[in-house]
Amino acid sequence: MKKFLFIFLILMNTASLYALSFGPDQILQCPVDGNIHKVRTIRSYNTLGGQYWTDGFATFPMAPSFPHITKCGKCGTYLWREEFTIIGEMPFSHEDEGNLPIAWQEAEYIRFLTLDEYFEAIEKGKADTDERELYIRIKIWWAINDQIRNRIGEYTVNPILGNDVYVQNLLRVIKLLENDSSPESFLRRAEAYRELGRFGAATRMLNRDFDRGYLRAVREIKKLIWKKDTIVRRLFLD
Repeated sequence: MKKFLFIFLILMNTASLYALSFGPDQILQCPVDGNIHKVRTIRSYNTLGGQYWTDGFATFPMAPSFPHITKCGKCGTYLWREEFTIIGEMPFSHEDEGNLPIAWQEAEYIRFLTLDEYFEAIEKGKADTDERELYIRIKIWWAINDQIRNRIGEYTVNPILGNDVYVQNLLRVIKLLENDSSPESFLRRAEAYRELGRFGAATRMLNRDFDRGYLRAVREIKKLIWKKDTIVRRLFLD
């Protein structure tokens, strides 16, 4: 009994140590019109209870994600996080907030873009490096697949296939990953080809040696290729 209690206390302390804990909100200033925004910061997190999908999308109850690109709520300019000026941070105590500028107190959190806004951000020149373009185009891919994620079981054909703009976006993702020889790149390209119905190309991406940690995902995607399934699917990796 004592041994069980000892182990239980260790587990509880470990879980507490890595529980989700937010740091102070950062205050950001738009470089175009000076409008004030804020963004959360994280002190600690864990990935327990994560949900993984074949397109690389994942959610974690105790590890929220924040946008790298957003849109100014006032002037409408698309901005990468690093283009904002960090001008301060919010205090932890609500009692101290009354001493802050009203603009800080009323500032809204930066947000993720919508599907249409991601396309518009590209048109506005925000995909000015391969890395930035890849980030935006993967976000577009995920936003399209969110239609399926939110209504799983209602689709038999991927909605990407009915829209040439969506197809070209996914082909561009594949192109941007061509020079990346990491396991993640091969998995992502295999999934992109699979969702496009190009099952031979998808198989070729997986015909290589993967480290043990990737084998479960490789097997799952291969099964979907064999079934000629083009729908994004949940990965059960635990």
